[in-house]
Amino acid sequence: TEAMQLRFPEMMMKADELGVTGRVYGYGWCRQHMGGRDRSMCLVQEKLVPVESIMQLDEEELFEVVSKLSLLTFHNDLKLDNIMRDPHDGSLKLIDFDLVSPDCIVIPVTAAQNIIINCREEFPHFPEYAVEFRAYYDYFTFSLTLSGASKLYGVVFDRLIALGKSLKPFLEG
Repeated sequence: TEAMQLRFPEMMMKADELGVTGRVYGYGWCRQHMGGRDRSMCLVQEKLVPVESIMQLDEEELFEVVSKLSLLTFHNDLKLDNIMRDPHDGSLKLIDFDLVSPDCIVIPVTAAQNIIINCREEFPHFPEYAVEFRAYYDYFTFSLTLSGASKLYGVVFDRLIALGKSLKPFLEG
């Protein structure tokens, strides 16, 4: 949505400050020249290196990066394709922040349609549990992209169980 597009640069700058994405040098809005009405964002960011395999991931470093981002927002699209490395120091970084939202779970249905659940409206105690719930949801969606046979799946699943226990009062309402 347009509101989410407007929030995107702000979240990218904050994610940069937290060290969970590559350095952001600037951004701007682009319009299609040939009669279109489409408006897109152009982001100028430090080049990062893809993580090619889950075997290249350090679980604790991944949990640290996701936990830091959870202070700010839901990522809403955590998957291996969106986990990169800084080529200078090798640290993990996240990319693809076009679905981020501090208060909403965004579930992509098609390229043009998302299901949006406003957690502040749906869960009365969301502000008290926001950080843990954001991490829980992002780990949950990440687990859906992993093979159940991988070591990382087991580690993520264990993290989900631990977070689920701490979120029990929140989830039970």
